[in-house]
Amino acid sequence: MEKTKRHRFSARERKQVFDMFEGHCAYCGCEVTFRGMQMDHKVPLHIGGEDNIENLFPACRSCNHYKHSLGIEEFRKYLAGINQRLMRDSIPFKVAVRFGIVKHMGDKVIFYFERCEKPEALEG
Repeated sequence: MEKTKRHRFSARERKQVFDMFEGHCAYCGCEVTFRGMQMDHKVPLHIGGEDNIENLFPACRSCNHYKHSLGIEEFRKYLAGINQRLMRDSIPFKVAVRFGIVKHMGDKVIFYFERCEKPEALEG
């Protein structure tokens, strides 16, 4: 299987992606530095996404790592299932829930870019 050559984005293009959400991760909303920002493909390349600036979001290292090759809705579904996986697999989490240290607030995942009211960010 032939590997697709990725576009090398210029500093100006990286700055354009960084400025999309004024230095915040498009998914969780945490602040990212220009240097620490990772550029995530909204639609992953392996499922037909294009390697262009219109298909990029600024992401923190953690969100980019966990989203990996998932589309946005698959990433949302993955995040929504974290509580169930923790309750199944983590005794310290179960204890924290029993003692009220951790409280499950729901499974609805709303990304930062959805709260920003920037419809142009969804294009691409």
